[in-house]
Amino acid sequence: MRRALLVPIALAALVGCGAEVTQGGGKGTGGKDMGTGGASTGGVTGSGGEGVGGAGGNVGLGGMNGTAGNGAAGSGMGGSGTGGAGDDATQIKQDLEAAAKWLLPCGTDQSYSLLVCQNPPSNGTPPKTGNCQAPSNTVPYLTAGTINLDKTITLRGTPGKTYTVTARVQGIVEPKHYMNGVATAATTCAGAPAVNTNCGWYVGGAPNQSGNYNVYMLWVSAPSPTPTTGLQGQYFFLNNINKTEAHFSYPIDYTVTFQVNGGAMVRFLADDSNCSAIKNCAVGSIDTVPGGGGVCNPITLPNMVTTAAGAVTQPYNGQFIVLSVLDVK
Repeated sequence: MRRALLVPIALAALVGCGAEVTQGGGKGTGGKDMGTGGASTGGVTGSGGEGVGGAGGNVGLGGMNGTAGNGAAGSGMGGSGTGGAGDDATQIKQDLEAAAKWLLPCGTDQSYSLLVCQNPPSNGTPPKTGNCQAPSNTVPYLTAGTINLDKTITLRGTPGKTYTVTARVQGIVEPKHYMNGVATAATTCAGAPAVNTNCGWYVGGAPNQSGNYNVYMLWVSAPSPTPTTGLQGQYFFLNNINKTEAHFSYPIDYTVTFQVNGGAMVRFLADDSNCSAIKNCAVGSIDTVPGGGGVCNPITLPNMVTTAAGAVTQPYNGQFIVLSVLDVK
């Protein structure tokens, strides 16, 4: 169970220019009706030059008997560009999905419960050495214990432009209670293809520190429509399941929308403040000390999406969340 997070925190278009085409043809000098066409370089085939006659002479249009100048036709290759709304959507989808995979692999069983596993700091990403640090005046709740994932990326897209992302959140997690934010109504999480299982999306606020259950968080630097007092950026929490914080895990599969700006930072965090996690054991499992006749009934989540972050082998020995992007507008 746990937590961690804080405030963290392009399109390049190659524009090709076609070669400039010039039209040849200088003024011809010559007799009354005869002009000599100038030669052109890099242009299309040159047209005959003007003949300038003597007094009373006629001006030849291109030289009546003039010789057209020879020019090599100019050729240019237009550059290829990247960008546009379609490309933005693809890039944002790729960026989010490549990072949005929260994993908490279980260590050995805790001595007091078959349904609880050890989650030492060395189990984090990156792994750390040393003892489990409990929250304190010097150790923030969101970075105490074991940080199973803490990754920040910079999104592509048009800098400063706001995009609306529709995403599917799937996984198996222990519940966590949050406060001072907005719990998402179950009907909001019901969008297909998700099956609206245990909507855990919580906007803004912070973890309730009365318990040590794991925190799963997504943070974006901008925009921040539902800010948390005293903190920058927008916080989203993923496992605000309306269940008692107890020794059971739950499947989640729901759809939500949120906003991100092009060029914004996005942070992915999974934190376990007491270095002890609920195993992948469904309600109905029997909680005893290891070897005491207890039973862990693991959960297998159907219809799991495989993203660029890779597949999750099930039943997973621990907890996980995967976010897949359905739409970017």
